[in-house]
Amino acid sequence: MKKEVVSLVSLFCMLLLFSVACFAQSNVILDFMTNSPAHVLEAYKEVAKRFEDETGITVRVTGYGKDFEALMKAKMATQDLPDMWMTHGWSVARYSEYLEPLNNQPWFDKISGAILPVISNDNGEIFVLPLDVDKSGVLFNENVLNEVGIDIDDLKTWDDFVQAFEKIKAIGKIPVGMGGKDPRNIAQFLDVMASQVLIKDPSNNFAEELLNGTFDWSNWDAMSELLLSLSENGYLNKDILTADGPTVNRQMALDQIGFMFVTNSAVQEMREYNPDVKVGFMPLPSIHPGTEPIFIGGERNAVGVWKNTKNKEEALKFLEFLAREENMSTIAKAQGQMAAFKDVSVDLGILTKYYEKYADVEIQPYFDRVYLPSGMWSTLQQVGAGLISGGLSVKDARLLMEQDYNRLR
Repeated sequence: MKKEVVSLVSLFCMLLLFSVACFAQSNVILDFMTNSPAHVLEAYKEVAKRFEDETGITVRVTGYGKDFEALMKAKMATQDLPDMWMTHGWSVARYSEYLEPLNNQPWFDKISGAILPVISNDNGEIFVLPLDVDKSGVLFNENVLNEVGIDIDDLKTWDDFVQAFEKIKAIGKIPVGMGGKDPRNIAQFLDVMASQVLIKDPSNNFAEELLNGTFDWSNWDAMSELLLSLSENGYLNKDILTADGPTVNRQMALDQIGFMFVTNSAVQEMREYNPDVKVGFMPLPSIHPGTEPIFIGGERNAVGVWKNTKNKEEALKFLEFLAREENMSTIAKAQGQMAAFKDVSVDLGILTKYYEKYADVEIQPYFDRVYLPSGMWSTLQQVGAGLISGGLSVKDARLLMEQDYNRLR
């Protein structure tokens, strides 16, 4: 009888300890910060809710948009970082010293060879779970192009695009849409076209000078002039400085815009405005004779864990949950990109045929992530908005770029 009582007491204690452990874990709240657009943010929240339903662990997903980088810099300076955050292309160069190495995670061997080198440091260490592989170019509206008789296969050079802009402008539609209320949308144009202007052509390749600090910043004038040409020739939406992303996405969905220099994530929102919208994406046009169109790509949705978080076990568990096929697909589809794992396929709907069409086109890294010091994404935003508003001249833009480049190196 005594043995039975002891056994029952032992069992009760074990159950009590298990219950306490489960209760403690269910009380954990993980903070996850991101700069994702609205529909991708909602996809993260959807996955976080599934995780909470399964584990009892709450993930507080917070989006900070254009303020994200400034906030993260402040948090790094004070060592007051969230449990997890999206590294937006900077997992190695900017954030690696704050992140937990992840090579020992069970999902590591699934990472696609297309993204693994991008997120690895010189020792082969990774610090994020990649969810997709970024491949950005130019979005176009099929109906608008058909209306003016433009075949995308004829659009190879910037001059080809200018001729297309003129035809679209002639029918009273907007050749190029930009939501400049968020200056990141103007900076995106500078960032993706800079490789064509300053890197791709052997006779105009300033990669070495940009990397070693000897770049003559008068060569940046060509980038400023390229952006200004869109404005001065009436190719941009007139409300560029007050229009936000959803506004221009809606116009694109309603066949009012021909082209947009944005990531493929915008397509999901366009389809919400018009489920039958016909949009595609294509490579960025060449600038110099003899060069070819390219895509810009690399790290997009990638999540890291703060190495000093008190909730490391739970945070790594969330990463493992994100790495499941159905959850990775949710995020990658919302972003309009291919998944980062070799064994995960994503139905990208109307974009699928363009991924297949341009599978062999060269992909260059984002200009600012390789050739500019950390922190100059903010400078690109300031320069882009300043040029369009008239607050900065081409010379002013050059001096600001040079000043921040030297200050941040």
